Amino acid sequence: MLERMRSFVSDNRVVARIRSVMLGPYYPIPFCFLAFLGYCIRYEVIIIVLFALAACVGLVICADLRPLMPPLLTIVYIVNIYHAPSLPTNSDYYSTLPIRCATVMICVLIGLSFILHYLLWGGFKQVFTKRTQLTTYIILLAFGLLLNGVGAKTYVWKDTVIGAVTVVTWILIYLLFVHGLPKGKETIEYFCNTCQWISVLLILEIIFIYFHNNVILDGVIIENNIMFGWGINNNYGGVVAWLLPPLFYLAATRRNGWIQFLLAIASYACIIFSMCRSAMVVGSVIFLICLISVCFIGNNREIFRTYSAVLLLGAIVGAIILRGEILKAFDFYREIGFSDAGRFDIWREAVNIFKSSPLFGAGFYAAPFESWTGFLPGYCHNTLVELLCCCGAFGLLTYLCYRVKTVFILLRRMSIERFFLCMMIATILGVSLLDNHMFNIYPAFYYSIALALGELDYTQTLREDTLGIASASLSASAGEENDRQNEQSSSN
Repeated sequence: MLERMRSFVSDNRVVARIRSVMLGPYYPIPFCFLAFLGYCIRYEVIIIVLFALAACVGLVICADLRPLMPPLLTIVYIVNIYHAPSLPTNSDYYSTLPIRCATVMICVLIGLSFILHYLLWGGFKQVFTKRTQLTTYIILLAFGLLLNGVGAKTYVWKDTVIGAVTVVTWILIYLLFVHGLPKGKETIEYFCNTCQWISVLLILEIIFIYFHNNVILDGVIIENNIMFGWGINNNYGGVVAWLLPPLFYLAATRRNGWIQFLLAIASYACIIFSMCRSAMVVGSVIFLICLISVCFIGNNREIFRTYSAVLLLGAIVGAIILRGEILKAFDFYREIGFSDAGRFDIWREAVNIFKSSPLFGAGFYAAPFESWTGFLPGYCHNTLVELLCCCGAFGLLTYLCYRVKTVFILLRRMSIERFFLCMMIATILGVSLLDNHMFNIYPAFYYSIALALGELDYTQTLREDTLGIASASLSASAGEENDRQNEQSSSN
């Protein structure tokens, strides 16, 4: 039965055509279009079902997990304001019985598709048995996360659930993709291409929100009106910020990279208009690094130098001409400045909580910041402080060891692909020092996939170096043998 199904999936022409579309550059476009459509018309559940069905088909007919990227990375942006489980509406829409039943059915269907994928194409065993560069470190990190709050007076059973969810998003997703993706630039380009179309989706969403939510009143941008349903302005700014490096990678490597270059500029403008200070600070640094990089590396460096000069000149002229309007519109930045917005108080309280349970922490639900939702705990708005407070010294130590190893993998023998993946991961980690992104589930999908791709590129680089050394050694040996034969011929 399985052999016949495997033969059908592999050899059927119609299936082969569908597979080529799923692995092609235009596959993310319908997901982004449907996500925006669902976001606008409030019937997102129908589109979520379509996304799930597409993911199931991709799992069955494709030997790797690339077709899973578009639905996985875009599905969250369908959630609109009216059905938001948190701010601004605190809707119970996703808690109703029909939606819960549909969610369970979707999860079961995707689970069965994963089983069928591994039965048809193999690879399940190596997910848990084949060592990666991070195996030792992720095992320790998993223990650090799962043991959060053990022995503390504040421990509740939900602490272990949140620890397990974090293990899934930080570790299991990474393992699935590091073993489920082919090595090579094509896979990295597929991921970056998906991120490109998500950037387009998010540009459209902020334009929609600005008109729909009356964000601008009397020429002033009202920060509290920038709500998306799937997140607030801080969530939006963070996502757009870490999508900048994939855009610059495509700009540097594609023949028509000027399109992605302009899209990166538009995305950076969206960060500014999101009124998210952490994203603007971290995003500005990353934007500048990537902008300088594409002026000196890649296929379009000469033209990007011209574009950058024109961009800088235009920004200066625009700032001078529209100085009054700009200062009025972005008065929020002037008013709040670089104030901590209560974060220092949260961090101090988190440290005091850590002191009560220093070994394994006080558990995720002991975090001092009050949650806006009924099912997720409050967070400390800083990944390191969060781990110290909730997972204790043991959890923080395992994370730091893991982080040192990931930095080593990303920086050693760096390629242009790994450079931009590194910039993406650095952005996620950077904005997570001032917000909750790493614990918000869906941002960790980007992080885990980017890390998996970085490791695949790293191991491929090591393999090429080894083959190069072996080839050089063989060439040297052959040369020495020829020299000896020539010497013998001369002596004779």
